[in-house]
Amino acid sequence: MRITCFITSHGFGHATRSFSVLSELAKDKKIQLNIISTLPKWFIHENLKETSYQTHHFQTDVGMVQETPFKHSLDDTKEKINQFLKFNDVELKSVTKVLDNYRSDCFFCDISPLGLYLGRKMGIPSCLLENFTWDWIYEGYEKREKDFSRPVEKLKEIYSYANLHIQTSPVCRKKSDFYEVDPIFRTPKKGAEEIHKQIGNNFRKPVFLITTGGISQEYSFQEKIKKEQDFFFILTGNFKKVEKQDNLCLLPHRNKFHFPDLVNCADGIIGKVGYGTLAEAWGNQKPLMGVFRKNFRESEALLNFALKNLPLLEISNEQFQTGEWIKKIKELREKKSKHDKLTPQNGKEQTVKILRNWIKNRFKLPTSKAIV
Repeated sequence: MRITCFITSHGFGHATRSFSVLSELAKDKKIQLNIISTLPKWFIHENLKETSYQTHHFQTDVGMVQETPFKHSLDDTKEKINQFLKFNDVELKSVTKVLDNYRSDCFFCDISPLGLYLGRKMGIPSCLLENFTWDWIYEGYEKREKDFSRPVEKLKEIYSYANLHIQTSPVCRKKSDFYEVDPIFRTPKKGAEEIHKQIGNNFRKPVFLITTGGISQEYSFQEKIKKEQDFFFILTGNFKKVEKQDNLCLLPHRNKFHFPDLVNCADGIIGKVGYGTLAEAWGNQKPLMGVFRKNFRESEALLNFALKNLPLLEISNEQFQTGEWIKKIKELREKKSKHDKLTPQNGKEQTVKILRNWIKNRFKLPTSKAIV
């Protein structure tokens, strides 16, 4: 069974959930994976290193063109998505040649429209995994940006091509005729104590993990957190190398740590909240102090889910950037002590069951949507 996977490179959250599913699915040695994405090769390897796969570097979608983790450019996004949806013949021929050589049995797409478009064109069954689709995101900008109307309609059509449609909670636009699964998250590989030693937290101070997801930025509050000697901080971002200081550890995105291990050892997660950060905080039941982007439509669903399921403090982008959040650590810890821990069910297992049944039934949908 050969599965070609089209994974968006818009942040890392889509990729981490898909790779969590695919690595579990590929434990069946009869399944071979072919990854189509512009994600960094090191990131793919980190998440699929126990799996047999091959990769090909092609753009699978546009998403939003980000200037920083918190700011996107609508003008650049409009230009690039309209160009992308023309499906340039030269580029399509290159992708199609790879697919012809690989002889895929089915396509797996995490929000990426390219795989669905090619699946329809080549007569290959396709699965769509999403908690939102780009037509829905762009709809939020249509009133002030008319140039989004064409891509919205085109993307609606392409997303309808999916033979199997799975929505992963928190879902932004639920459809009753699609499967819905719990949040998908990766699981830790090492114990918390081992990670504390490796990051240099020798006195076992409470640890706070600071992240802006897959898009790096500089942190202006480093000098402020050095004064907070009661706590230890892990900062992930735009660093050239791993650097351990008195009460903090600086980690470039490419490092030796499995990110869920860092989440697991932390006493709280602080930073920009995207799907991946939320799902892994929930999966490990970690307090969250987060910036929910008001200019990105997905954020409302993420915030509502976090309010119901996690010890949560919402902060503004300004509070994050200036380090004002540091004053709220005590409040976050108090919320943790009052929170009734849940036992999260990983949507990975649900998704794998759905996919296995779909494959077993020769890509035909069962009459019942029950996940067994």
